[in-house]
Amino acid sequence: MGSLPTLLFFSWGGGLGHVSRCAVIGRAARARGWRVTIAVRNVQAEIALVRDANCEPVVYPANLIPRELWQCWRDYDHVRDAVEADGALIARAGADVVVHDNRPSVVVAANAASVPAVSICQQVHLVGFAYDGASRTWSLAVEPFNRVLSAHDLPEIGGDLRELYARGLIIVPSIPEFDPVPGCQPVENVKHVGPLTMLSDPGAPGGNHDTERGGIFFYRTMFDAARAEEFMDAFGDLGSRIMIATGDDDAARRLRDSSQFGQTSIRVMFDMSVVARTAKCAVTIGGHGSCLSCIQASLPSVIVLNPSPERELNAKWMERMGLGRVLRPQATHLPVIPWAEVRSVAEHLSSDSQVRSNVAHWRARLHGDGAAIAVDQIARFANL
Repeated sequence: MGSLPTLLFFSWGGGLGHVSRCAVIGRAARARGWRVTIAVRNVQAEIALVRDANCEPVVYPANLIPRELWQCWRDYDHVRDAVEADGALIARAGADVVVHDNRPSVVVAANAASVPAVSICQQVHLVGFAYDGASRTWSLAVEPFNRVLSAHDLPEIGGDLRELYARGLIIVPSIPEFDPVPGCQPVENVKHVGPLTMLSDPGAPGGNHDTERGGIFFYRTMFDAARAEEFMDAFGDLGSRIMIATGDDDAARRLRDSSQFGQTSIRVMFDMSVVARTAKCAVTIGGHGSCLSCIQASLPSVIVLNPSPERELNAKWMERMGLGRVLRPQATHLPVIPWAEVRSVAEHLSSDSQVRSNVAHWRARLHGDGAAIAVDQIARFANL
């Protein structure tokens, strides 16, 4: 081990939210003088996030980031090639510890190289958690992974792919109330660190939601310029107070090229500290990071769901905690979002005193520097 610890992160295709988790931990590690490399897709917005965190980006092989991000683990050839590529990158980086955001091949490669492995997991990625449609994801990948584990003289797993994560430290980027640990998951190596978002340490917890903020923040809910007229009929009176974050370079470019959005601000992503000062409500698809970011930014959420068990779970927690409302638009290739209804629900949530009180309560609960806590846990686990 060198004089400065070297961390290698794998964020392998889950989008900006997953890259952000790695980047905020990486920034905290860099503040301690550690070397940090983060593997991402060849997407400029992701590379920029890594560089903004003062970390080194490395582009992961595109052929090992397929469209079907979970089904690929049922394919022995893909698992074998992924473990080989992960191992090569671990060696090239000279990693003292490896952190991954749900890339199970990393655990195998790290174990084979005798490098400590840390997993960033939500509740759904913990052994013992089950929900409709997902159990087969974890069981059908066991056989191909066991073949690769055997080839590396490593112990095989039982009936659940997530058993791999339990072989090292598991960091949960949340709090127990939002991501409780299933009863049969060993808890000794599971550590809740709080949110790992760009608002991980937003300052002193605020009080009531500021009703003078008049904007609405849209995250990954408006992609289709063909529906701009309907969207603007519902929200056009807000003018420049409309903030559309696409999470995707091409989508942002298409919307900006349209002449129908007036003064609307359209970007790949916004600085959430700015959103927190200017918006009164958010419209999202229920991603884990976006739900927690909205709470941290004091924003109640209208959650527009597409078919995703994990997002359904997040949305249920948001409703149960009194932080938002869920809409389920007609299921098509791209969800047909009822924009007039979204506006009505957004205005109701923004003016509801109980919702504002709930947001203030949970924002205070999420207060804290999750990245610094995560680095402490990684250092302790890896003896750095």
